Amino acid sequence: RVPPLLIMAFMTYVREDDSTRAKPVAEGLGVADWLPGLLLGLTPLAVIVVLGQLSPLRAVALLLTLAVAGLICARYFWQRLGGYTGDALGAAQQVCELSGYLVLCAHGVA
Repeated sequence: RVPPLLIMAFMTYVREDDSTRAKPVAEGLGVADWLPGLLLGLTPLAVIVVLGQLSPLRAVALLLTLAVAGLICARYFWQRLGGYTGDALGAAQQVCELSGYLVLCAHGVA
């Protein structure tokens, strides 16, 4: 769930409707808001690597896959919408999660 958080941090919220619930959060997301989320999102991965359940090489492959999937989503949103919406963040989360599962399955870990 980290890539959508970074999309929120570095892209513009484009929904025009002022009544949306996400707009105040989307406009006010700073480093103090997304950095803890990033650390919390990476902690489970670090734990399973330390416990030997996932090799460091596979963890790097997973992180690279998530980064590329997140960047592809962000680029698509930028080209189509000029930013992101709540639905776009949900789509990015699903795409990134499925990409992560696929890379773990390709390495025989799932």
